[in-house]
Amino acid sequence: MRAIRHFELGAKVVVAALCAWTGCSGDSALSRSGSSASAAGAGATRGASGTPAPLPGAPPGSAPGSTGATPRGVVDPGADQCVGDTQGAEPVPVDMYIMLDRSGSMQGETGTGESKWDAMRGALTAFITDPESAGLGVGLQYFPLGADGVPDRCGTDDECGPTGGQCLNRVCRPPAFSASFSPMLCLSDADCPFNSPGCASLGVCEDDPMAACFDIGPTGCGADGACEPIPGACSGYGSCDIADYQAPAVEIAVLPANAGALSASLAAERPIGFTPTGVALAGAINRATLYANDNPGHQAIAVLATDGFPTECLPAGTQNGEQAVDAVSDVAAQGFALTPSIRTYVIGVFGPDDPDPLSKLNRLALAGGTGNAFIVDSSQDVTQQLLDALATIRAGSLNCEFQLPTPPGGSRLDFHRVNVQVTSAGMQRDVLYVQSPDRCDQAQLGWFYDADPELGGTPRQIRTCPQTCAEFSGLKDASVAIRLGCATQIPD
Repeated sequence: MRAIRHFELGAKVVVAALCAWTGCSGDSALSRSGSSASAAGAGATRGASGTPAPLPGAPPGSAPGSTGATPRGVVDPGADQCVGDTQGAEPVPVDMYIMLDRSGSMQGETGTGESKWDAMRGALTAFITDPESAGLGVGLQYFPLGADGVPDRCGTDDECGPTGGQCLNRVCRPPAFSASFSPMLCLSDADCPFNSPGCASLGVCEDDPMAACFDIGPTGCGADGACEPIPGACSGYGSCDIADYQAPAVEIAVLPANAGALSASLAAERPIGFTPTGVALAGAINRATLYANDNPGHQAIAVLATDGFPTECLPAGTQNGEQAVDAVSDVAAQGFALTPSIRTYVIGVFGPDDPDPLSKLNRLALAGGTGNAFIVDSSQDVTQQLLDALATIRAGSLNCEFQLPTPPGGSRLDFHRVNVQVTSAGMQRDVLYVQSPDRCDQAQLGWFYDADPELGGTPRQIRTCPQTCAEFSGLKDASVAIRLGCATQIPD
């Protein structure tokens, strides 16, 4: 018997091993629910032919973006003298549905010695009890959730049942004379390096839980007592059903009244499994959409907090990690194109040696309408970084959607005569009307209505484009104003 101290059950090794066996591919959760589009609802609002409707002020039959007017959408003579009625923009009340990664890799250690999971729970608990969060609506769910009939622990493959896959509780034994090791999952000796004695069940010593052992039994650790087996997880544990993630662990409700239920839920959960990110985010967007429809005048957002990239429940044909990230980005884009639009904020917890997390998660955040992801360095104080990110989301989301003001004198609001302006550092800039989320690339600063009046909708809110939202959130001492009565300005 030989116990090995200072070992890490590194989830990145676990994920790498699983990918080696399965190719990181699985049943497409989106296709299992019908299609990738139906997973998060309808796409961007368009005309009956599938082409975007003309911008306001355009003559019938004109091409989108063409008004026949003077540059910047000034459509009436003398518009340069138009003053109109300017009002300060009122933010829309915010409600967030948090989708929290509880995969096995969240057990990894942070720079302060606590696990990423404990740091995440600590940050969320501090956030929901912060007086600054009062009035904010918050709901919560986790991923992965267990698939029907699959246990959350296992000792043998048989215990995983017909759909749960294999029990991941065996690792390659370290070479002789090794003082420490990072275990690599295995199914047989053939999966292990040439210098490993072979594949075996892993345990910890009864009297020294920081010591790993392989001789399972009452004398397996000698003077340190029994070698107690570490329960494994079934490779097919995670559910690929979007509806599971749409149903909340804690329903969205206003803080501080909802803080107790959220805190109790966080205290009861533990890390397990892998990362079905796409179906989890689709469920979060669905729940946020339902809530937004039931609470008109509110802004519902999805917050995805994770320490890894998608590893299961991927669409059919996914060949690599880049395609897996693209698939989740598609889900975020579908949510942003909905009416009402659901923005996705992304928080990633990664170490300095992790390969390029920022560009991958930024793609997801940009597709979800929020511009940039928040990257938390796991080698530092994770709790404080997470709390800072959540506070920024809380404040920043208030800068992305605004209530349509009431016209003066009880007059009827003309949706073709609404303009948005931002003032920062003494400089005023116009934000241009782009009509729909899929046209945000037409303007450096752009906005659109929550419902397109050209298609019969009745707008209630003004919503900014992803890069505009990100820029507004980064401005200090900025103010946003809405001007009524002057011809709406559009991109050239």
